[in-house]
Amino acid sequence: VVPSRQDVLQKNQQSTCQLLFVGKDWNRKGGEIAYQTLVSLISLGLDARLTIVVSIPPEWYYDEILTVIPYLNKNKKSDRYKLEQLFLNSHFLLFPTRADCSPISICEANAFGLPVLSTDVGGIPSIIKNGENGYMFSLSTSGDDYAHLINKIFSDQEDYFKLI
Repeated sequence: VVPSRQDVLQKNQQSTCQLLFVGKDWNRKGGEIAYQTLVSLISLGLDARLTIVVSIPPEWYYDEILTVIPYLNKNKKSDRYKLEQLFLNSHFLLFPTRADCSPISICEANAFGLPVLSTDVGGIPSIIKNGENGYMFSLSTSGDDYAHLINKIFSDQEDYFKLI
């Protein structure tokens, strides 16, 4: 039996906010904004970490607050399990894409009850409902703006659990 996200997160009672970023194209998927969000969260005093899956950030982004997983093959059982654990153990899918239709990673996050923070572009508004399964931002939104919302939600467990 696969535990629910709520069971996993309540059991762990983590004080570190775990962010997940999934996407092949670092620039188009908003990798820089994801990184800026992480840095902003830390400057706000929140212990946060970012796991980047599939995308390879430019060399100057590498830091101990990042985990980069360059490739996972969902057809391989061990890789699929690793990705499932990332969806279960993360607090937010950070997906500040610049252009997208209906990203599979948002649908996967929803299947695991993982709140998604993304942009209001393409088909994303048909997937994310603000305040229900995540939030959408405009393309001009900064990493600081993402961070302020994450900090607010993460610090109030009741508000957070409304999203999962």
